Amino acid sequence: MTRSTAHHILVISDDSGTDRHLRLAFTRTAPECNVGVVHNRKEIEALHTPNLILLDLMLANEPPFDVLRWLRTQPRYTQIPVFVLGSAAVDHDVNQAYALGANSCLLKDPESHGLENIVRAMATYVDLIGTPGRSNVA
Repeated sequence: MTRSTAHHILVISDDSGTDRHLRLAFTRTAPECNVGVVHNRKEIEALHTPNLILLDLMLANEPPFDVLRWLRTQPRYTQIPVFVLGSAAVDHDVNQAYALGANSCLLKDPESHGLENIVRAMATYVDLIGTPGRSNVA
């Protein structure tokens, strides 16, 4: 079985520090992943359909749960796994994220090396599931 070599990860974040740390973590641990960063809903559809979406709960310009709710109503994204990334484990946020269709809730470490474990796990997950609607077998 041959796996696809390019995975498309969509990061929805408007924090340049998180963006920079995530890009560095992907470069170090999962170079096979193409990372696209958008800042709001309007920018999402301009990118290639991702294998996985990473939604930062610290969005300033748009309520992140509105973005998650919207993603789950769009046919293009309903089958795409969404990982929610927060800076603090708040039960209410975790419960709301799962209720709105998040596949996983992750706690971000402000250091880039802390994000490398998250990135490695996401790349492994994407490699295992492939792309919804497309076969991973060549």
